[in-house]
Amino acid sequence: MAVSSNWDIEKIELVLPVHKDQIFKLRASKLGGPDELVWLMNPSGERIQSLPPVELEAGIIAAWICWSLWLSRNHLIFQKRDFTPEETLIKALSDAREWTLAQSPPAPPPPVKPLIRIEPPPPHSDLCLVYTDASWNPLTGIAGFGWIFDDPVSPSQHSATSTFVSSPLMAEDLAARAVITSALSQGLGSILVLSDSQILINIINKQDRNLEVFSVFQDIYLLSLSFKSIKFKFISRLNNVVADYVAKHALWSVYPV
Repeated sequence: MAVSSNWDIEKIELVLPVHKDQIFKLRASKLGGPDELVWLMNPSGERIQSLPPVELEAGIIAAWICWSLWLSRNHLIFQKRDFTPEETLIKALSDAREWTLAQSPPAPPPPVKPLIRIEPPPPHSDLCLVYTDASWNPLTGIAGFGWIFDDPVSPSQHSATSTFVSSPLMAEDLAARAVITSALSQGLGSILVLSDSQILINIINKQDRNLEVFSVFQDIYLLSLSFKSIKFKFISRLNNVVADYVAKHALWSVYPV
């Protein structure tokens, strides 16, 4: 991925042309949101069994396992000594623990800031209601976004589109990011974002770690810190018909039926 956070299309087509469509659907943070280790689930929805607790920092175990695999390979090639997977793993954990104990004690972590501020915002005379919606075409992977600034002084409607969108949830999340970016560009300090996607609102307000939209959510979090007040609220589709129309029209303008 280039410095601009856009995929290096030429390199992907050269190295992994078969998987380019899947790669383009991966959304990285545009604002440098930090990566995070997330425990994966099996296809059945159950969490993959982890190793027993070893009191090691995240990332250290993986590095020592790779090193232990490399050493086992060398032993097999040059000394004809074959180590079992269990022996290789035990060696990696032992070396990792020994190395960790030899290091200086780590500095205490900084206090964790809350993610999206979900408490009711204090009354603001400049509070602007923003209605947002997304429309997604599963055949083309194109999504249309629509949002309405319900400003008593100067109400306005806006739209955008995006390609290589993987799902309706990703479309709703990208629309929310576009809304916040647009609100900041217009100098709005206090907004109430209204969406008829209950899944999206729950992910934001409950700070869930959804793998599919995690990087885009990180951007929403970072952008939200620039507001005096921001809140996300679920509304019914009947109360969001204008944003729905704008989103569908944006999608239709790119890929008319």
